[in-house]
Amino acid sequence: MRRERSIGRLVTLFVLMCIGQVSATAPLWRDFSGAYVAGNGFTLDPDKQQTITLEHAAGYGWGDTFTYLDTTFFRGDERAYSLFGETAARWSLTDSDTDRSDQAVTDVLISASLEFGSGTVETFTLGPSIDLNAPAFDYLHLGLMRRESLNRSGFNNSDGWQFVPTWSLTIPAGRSEWVIDGFAKWIFATDHSDYHPNFQFNPQIKYNIGKHLSDADKRVYVGIEYYYWSNKYGVKSSSVADSDQHAISFLAKYHF
Repeated sequence: MRRERSIGRLVTLFVLMCIGQVSATAPLWRDFSGAYVAGNGFTLDPDKQQTITLEHAAGYGWGDTFTYLDTTFFRGDERAYSLFGETAARWSLTDSDTDRSDQAVTDVLISASLEFGSGTVETFTLGPSIDLNAPAFDYLHLGLMRRESLNRSGFNNSDGWQFVPTWSLTIPAGRSEWVIDGFAKWIFATDHSDYHPNFQFNPQIKYNIGKHLSDADKRVYVGIEYYYWSNKYGVKSSSVADSDQHAISFLAKYHF
């Protein structure tokens, strides 16, 4: 009970800090996009899926925020659709006025996020994060977070520790460019024996056709997404239940 109250206070503090800082300061940059993804090869769910994703990211003098919401539609399943999303904020611990562009580590931050959606998926994460100055990369972020389920009943027993890299790199190609970006999530230590360590790897390879349309600054991408997930949902893969996912999808993405 005492642990649940502590987690509840942390979540409340996280929400209040996000609301307070986002409303009090103007963003240095922001990005809002929508994507359509359709493919097959998913496991423990219907094999074929279509997903509409909305994403919003913004940078501030104190750090940055990122929020996304996936609406996934199923065919031939009792569920017509499911929702899953995450809202995250990172607070910088370094002096924003200091130029670190020539250093290996450009920022050290505290990261917190809230996962939400259909079913008992609500999870709070908290931990350190660093930004690396990696050659050719637009950005490379590494995060080490503690996971705490906000549902003490139901399917979600994912309490433990996770390591999360996110990245993006742009490769010029004639009038336009290719973008390779994505994330990995390695839940390497778990508190519950019925939730097994698992690993997600989710890169996207996409080409900007927007520069061939009308506006040189328009970003309209088409490409593919690969989604690997070992021991999906923390379910140990076996001959009875294959929970190792290898899904390939077509994607189209537009930045507003």
